[in-house]
Amino acid sequence: GRSKTGPMNDYFAFIDVDEFLVIRSPKYHNIQGILADYLVPYGGALTVNWMMVGSSNKTVSSPLPITKRNQYRAKETHTVIKSFAKTSDYIDHINPHGVNVRSPAT
Repeated sequence: GRSKTGPMNDYFAFIDVDEFLVIRSPKYHNIQGILADYLVPYGGALTVNWMMVGSSNKTVSSPLPITKRNQYRAKETHTVIKSFAKTSDYIDHINPHGVNVRSPAT
């Protein structure tokens, strides 16, 4: 949202209820570190490709979290993206996945 003096949030992303961001990096343990390294100094938007995850051949539900039940994904990177954007650089949405930002982002 916006207040009279500007954005109320520094960054935003539209993540659907059936989507997860899984960070597997020795350097990053959460999204804040990634945003600090890429969006704080450079602005604009950061995109992440979808990875399609299947049922892992499970036919019976389990009480485990979905990220623990379904551990296998397609080898190929999907062409659909999700965007994390710096609010102050945001112009508008292309669709639920991509955004237009000021160019060059400052």
